[in-house]
Amino acid sequence: GLALLDLSTGLFTAEEMTRADGLADSLKSFAPSECAISDTQAENAELRSVLGEVPALHVSPCDGWTFDYDAAYHNLIGHFGVHSLEGFGCEGRKALVGAAGGVLHYVKEDLRRQHGHVRALSIRNSADYVVLDDATCGNLNLTPVRGRESSVSLLQVLDVTKTAMGGRKLRDWIVRPLANLREITRRHDAVEAFTRDRALLRDVTDTLGKVRDLERLIARIGAGTGNARDVAGLGVSLEGVPQVKKLVENHAAPLLKELGGALVCLPELVGLIKRAIVDEPPIAIKEGGLIREGYRAELDELRRAATQGRQWLAEYQVREQERTGIKTLKVRHNKVFGYYIEVSRGQADKAPPDYTRKQTLVNGEWFITPEL
Repeated sequence: GLALLDLSTGLFTAEEMTRADGLADSLKSFAPSECAISDTQAENAELRSVLGEVPALHVSPCDGWTFDYDAAYHNLIGHFGVHSLEGFGCEGRKALVGAAGGVLHYVKEDLRRQHGHVRALSIRNSADYVVLDDATCGNLNLTPVRGRESSVSLLQVLDVTKTAMGGRKLRDWIVRPLANLREITRRHDAVEAFTRDRALLRDVTDTLGKVRDLERLIARIGAGTGNARDVAGLGVSLEGVPQVKKLVENHAAPLLKELGGALVCLPELVGLIKRAIVDEPPIAIKEGGLIREGYRAELDELRRAATQGRQWLAEYQVREQERTGIKTLKVRHNKVFGYYIEVSRGQADKAPPDYTRKQTLVNGEWFITPEL
């Protein structure tokens, strides 16, 4: 059982294989940076040999019980908030469940990484794909090969994708070509539809050209590590969804129609982001200036207080003098109390009920108010 988790996008997949060389080919194809395995398998010579074939792979032995079916099963259903794994297609499949639950436990408990954006587990069926070993991929120049940067690969020739997500998807298609004739035909029909209708192709690519890397944007925002630019990028990207949906959801090509129907428009979210976030927000949240003026009256008032503080304090002092009838009332500040209202001892009995006494002095009283 092999489970692959990309924390940068939230993509979580699992697959089973019957041979060790199949495991080696999958690992080389996906090129993970780290592999978590059960400590009970760490001394398995065959597994060590397979892992040793993958360049720059860091192997992390983990507690064996986290890969046991029961523990892994409860970990997965707890994370996804479901009663069983039937909906994911892995109920009772011990190798798949063990690998998926084990790596999820490792990310949560050992790495202590945010994982709330991991919301689905996809099962890969090896029978649906042609298995290409590392040597075949290299000999056919399917993808760029380390050490042979000067040679041109098939991926470099074909990759005119408009989004980072599309680039990753195309690479996956090239190194794991379909073996299912029906799916191959559906994909070819969709490609043919675009080549025959250049206006449709132009409209779709123009719209997709404005879409950012949604997978990684959502992952960062969901993990709490995103910033206002990520949120703004999310809004810009989602703005094009209705246009793409309109273009393809009623198309004759079954795959295009299916993909168009699966797209979900979120106009409320797009509108909220547009109303709330400035056009060019700063990268660091602590810099402020993320929220658009006029979005929240209270925030606008606080900003004015921060930038026009002296004027506000002077106006506040005049308002309080008029409201209380205490002409000698002063607004002052010190490092201990912050801002406070000073009233002479002779006028202290005129202080209104919303004044809270903070300090009594020989010559006067100090008060604070909720507004101050």
